[in-house]
Amino acid sequence: MLQLGARVADRPLVRSIVHPVLIDLSQRFNETSQLAPPTGADIRFFDSVECTQPVRVSSRLGVALPAHATAVGKVLLASRSDEEVAKLVGRKLRAITEQTLIDRDLFFEELAAVRRQGYAINRGESLQDIRAVAVPDIDLAEHTVAAVAISVPAARGQIAKLRSFVPHIL
Repeated sequence: MLQLGARVADRPLVRSIVHPVLIDLSQRFNETSQLAPPTGADIRFFDSVECTQPVRVSSRLGVALPAHATAVGKVLLASRSDEEVAKLVGRKLRAITEQTLIDRDLFFEELAAVRRQGYAINRGESLQDIRAVAVPDIDLAEHTVAAVAISVPAARGQIAKLRSFVPHIL
């Protein structure tokens, strides 16, 4: 369903197709789940389901965020060649928080790690108090058609916990 939804991200029916999957993830972990289609140097969440916890990550639907500073953005960028990514992000990576990777060499090392491990982590790179893990949604032709993430407040966002979400999201 995610693959179909990501392919028709510009059509009105996508929310009805993908949204139940996000609901399931959000309920399973009681954290916020999000979906982002591939774009360019910025990402915009297309759909999101917030958890019921009093302290939670709120939806940022439609807000443009630099792809290099988000888990979904890193997953989507990692599906491209380094040459394509270099053209998209330009010469200088913009710092959003103190944790944002702005060193291009370190950023490309991170993308290589994302490609190897199959997921990306946001360690407070887009907002200081948010952590997230994202995985690619890959179609039968092995193209990344979207990225799905679970976002948590930093207080609950230990790296081991984020990694434990990966098999379930996949």
